[in-house]
Amino acid sequence: MNRLFIFILLITSFLSAQDEWKLKDGTTIKGEKVDRVGGVYNIELDSGESIIGKIVFEDTKLIRLDVVGSKPVELYWENIRNIIKAENEDDGTGRIIDNSDQLVINRAHEEHITPGAPIIDFDGNEYETVVIGDQVWMAENLRVTHYNDGTPIQTGLSNDEWGSTRENRFNSYEEAGAYSVYNDNEENSDTHGYLYNWYAINNNNGLNIAPDGWHVPTKEEVLELINYLGFDNREDIDGCRGCTIFYGTGNKLKERGSSSWGEYNEATNESGFRALPSGRRWGHYALSPEHTGTYDTLGELASFWTSTDKEMSRAFQFAVDYMSSQLRVHSGFIYGKSWGNPVRLIKDE
Repeated sequence: MNRLFIFILLITSFLSAQDEWKLKDGTTIKGEKVDRVGGVYNIELDSGESIIGKIVFEDTKLIRLDVVGSKPVELYWENIRNIIKAENEDDGTGRIIDNSDQLVINRAHEEHITPGAPIIDFDGNEYETVVIGDQVWMAENLRVTHYNDGTPIQTGLSNDEWGSTRENRFNSYEEAGAYSVYNDNEENSDTHGYLYNWYAINNNNGLNIAPDGWHVPTKEEVLELINYLGFDNREDIDGCRGCTIFYGTGNKLKERGSSSWGEYNEATNESGFRALPSGRRWGHYALSPEHTGTYDTLGELASFWTSTDKEMSRAFQFAVDYMSSQLRVHSGFIYGKSWGNPVRLIKDE
């Protein structure tokens, strides 16, 4: 019995199994666990690019791909368009010699995630949305440059100018609302959106950043999200002025994949929220003025604004980072309203 016949026999057995899932191109794959299907595959990504290597389907969410000359690469079903068996040879393009390692195939993929209808901002940007419990959230970061009445949001500020967009001790305001793009590099906005200070999102003087039917979430709406997703346990910390840490919830919000959050976490995105580590821009910080207006934590942190105010020129945020499963809801000890954070909107009830 030759290898080709054995391979066809295994594929036929695999396709007759009951479990099934679909790739983005509509292809249906069926199967449970197969002893061996063959070693090397061409994984066509939804972006149109391809990666070739030996694959192991680790669980219902991801594929771990062994590629010559590289660390193992993690791919997720939502990013895969098609899977094609590749030639079993090393021709310098990353293809590798077939071997007898077992290929384990489990059914995919997040059928419990319910997409919502897309929304469009004033600039014409369209965003994907997701239904989480009784709420509908944006599944991408905001990147609008105007309020919804057409008024431009100021941008292009120097470090000092960015730090001065803040409420002063006498409760008077400068022209406060502002946005920037990480490292002043517009290419970063395609993936990570813009970083807004709190004054851009708090409807000051009737200027509303959200399209009709949407708004910046309140702290209470974030807590509703957390309660729906569930958490391992919580910890309240007085020292960070209203900081509550929810363990286990952060990974449910984070977009999956080692390229997004590094190797020190268990990001699952089981909520469909797709949080990315989009970084921040420092606001006014009297104890370290040299940091005012600078950027950091791209690839490490996502801290999203809420519309809920806090005393001492602060407002509540909710944040996840690459080092833990925590989700933090806090007003921070040093993080004032002039700091720049990404923004997610929530649909009006």
